[in-house]
Amino acid sequence: MYIISVLILILISAAMAVTLNSSVLAIVDPACFLCIVLICIPILASTGQIRDLNNAFKYAVKTRKAVDKKTLMRARMAVGFMIKLLWAAGIFVAVLSVSCSYTSKDISVEYLMPYIGIGVLPILYAAFFNLLLLPIKMRLELRICDIGEQAENGGESDKEIIEKGNDENTENQAGMDI
Repeated sequence: MYIISVLILILISAAMAVTLNSSVLAIVDPACFLCIVLICIPILASTGQIRDLNNAFKYAVKTRKAVDKKTLMRARMAVGFMIKLLWAAGIFVAVLSVSCSYTSKDISVEYLMPYIGIGVLPILYAAFFNLLLLPIKMRLELRICDIGEQAENGGESDKEIIEKGNDENTENQAGMDI
């Protein structure tokens, strides 16, 4: 389902670009994307969150069982930090690109409009990647809640508790029949 939501997000972006009489390539700017990546990766590395962010993807799509609640919480914190970092990097690159366009001596509206348009793209990229990270963060939070419920129930899963309750009800009914 996550892949379908990613594809829908890409299709909506492409459809909006075509609807506004623009090409899909108009919203693709490798330089802005590279600037965001070059800001985010070193900051993630300096905080030690790269491994936790990698684990977040593994735990969110349920290809790997979580070891404990602490590991899931670290993964959730890494995703939350990445969401904030993407916004900060997108805004920083946008403001930097727009402010660099003002350093030219030939300032006219026709000259500035393309630079302002390109300057908004990093914010668009940050919003796009945040939309991809929000479901992962929610899945991690739900898995943390599931682990909390299992701990309250003595390590038993909800299915085991229901089956145990059904067995007890059957025994009580059998005792009443006698």
